[in-house]
Amino acid sequence: MLAFLLSLTDALEVGVDIELLDIKDIKDVMLPDVLQADVVRVLQNLLAGSYNHLDAFTGALEY
Repeated sequence: MLAFLLSLTDALEVGVDIELLDIKDIKDVMLPDVLQADVVRVLQNLLAGSYNHLDAFTGALEY
């Protein structure tokens, strides 16, 4: 079994990368093709969550 040791900074940088990818996917791939208002609302809520997470990760990196 291989064990990988990552620093907190590494983990936060991965979090930033994932949230940026999620934001891009929601905005560029998912939202443009959705017509149902309830699905749009869910995607907008997910987008807001991703922005919140991004702010948390970048804030922790700046600390």
